[in-house]
Amino acid sequence: MTDMEINNTIMVQLYADYNCTSEMLKEKKIHFTELVGTTARRVDLRDKKFLCLVINGTAIMCATNDLLRPLRERFIDRDPQWLFEAPRILDVYHALSSFPIDWRNLKLHIFFSCKAALPVLTLEQGLTLKWYEAGQMETFRDTVFAEEVLLFDDDRPDYLAVGALDGEQVIGLAGASIEAPSVCQLGINVIEGYERRHIASTLINALTRELINRGKVPFYDTAFSHIASQKVALNAGFSPLWTSLHAQYLAEQTCP
Repeated sequence: MTDMEINNTIMVQLYADYNCTSEMLKEKKIHFTELVGTTARRVDLRDKKFLCLVINGTAIMCATNDLLRPLRERFIDRDPQWLFEAPRILDVYHALSSFPIDWRNLKLHIFFSCKAALPVLTLEQGLTLKWYEAGQMETFRDTVFAEEVLLFDDDRPDYLAVGALDGEQVIGLAGASIEAPSVCQLGINVIEGYERRHIASTLINALTRELINRGKVPFYDTAFSHIASQKVALNAGFSPLWTSLHAQYLAEQTCP
């Protein structure tokens, strides 16, 4: 895959996720789009009621129809580049305060994209790589590598993983789960005692290069506050591309 193909795949996915167009993303303003049901949206976003994307000075607020009115009223003239400053997030809260939003599950993430020609990173002497295809990962189900690295979720199947071994012990694992037909989300974990040895970034780097060889586009996301995780992405050859804010309704409640 080329850099252009990787970028086009990511952008097409964002159009589907946030119900927006390429023309919208060229305007440095906040756009408001209706959150409609579609199987093209990433699986992780399909239960959300409010999605907000900021990319290249443009923002998309995508929400159910009843949420769009208060959002428009409060944000129509706002500058997208400062949308995720703490006061602006508080404004989102106030705009949607009359709706049963589960604010405990509000997620503010930064997303990283890769290039086709990543540098090749290597593990330190004494450590080796081991690859795991789909169907070969069951041994990790009840370990520290579950959830953060491997999902064991039929809706988001684990596609490929690579481990760092010290002898026979797996001391780090990076995994890719399928979020959409051509798009994979990455996860990484390194066990205690092996941190700060560039194992995480090396595994993410190796996994990314293999995914690209297979025609899959990986992305890496992490919380705004997780600086160590952001450094892993940067050291592996990724670059920050977009930020997002997501929320959903409280369980077993409907919007008034």
